[in-house]
Amino acid sequence: MAVTYYGPGEHPVGFIGFRVTAGFNGDFHQRYFSTSAAAQQADEDVIFLSRRLEAELQDLEWRRDSLQYRYQRFVSEDHSNTLPERGVGVHGITAAFVRRGRGALASLLQGGQVSSCNSLSPIIKGISILQAFLRGVGGGGRVLGRGAWSAFC
Repeated sequence: MAVTYYGPGEHPVGFIGFRVTAGFNGDFHQRYFSTSAAAQQADEDVIFLSRRLEAELQDLEWRRDSLQYRYQRFVSEDHSNTLPERGVGVHGITAAFVRRGRGALASLLQGGQVSSCNSLSPIIKGISILQAFLRGVGGGGRVLGRGAWSAFC
């Protein structure tokens, strides 16, 4: 995302003004703001200043849209490295079924850098993975160290 100014003689087809470009969601966006009607190509000219501010505003709007798109993807899709059977639809959180020794299988939600954890704690029996996820995200989870957490222990 960028705002580029083209002064007189700088653009191949003679355009004078600002060009705003952005790329997100697989699309490329661009918009032009002409300053050729300005008496001088400087901020002292009201027309020039108006077009420059319009271009900067468009750039900020597209940056906001890009951040919103990235956030929506982050909270609604698994990370590309997440195995299909472990995904819960959110980056950074995975589900697993673990067995300690010869004990029974326990369901587990993990977040953060699980490899940094010395032990993985099972979710309380009788609670669904969805309930554990909601409690974990709501602050009921236990921090295990270096950004990792377990939904319920």
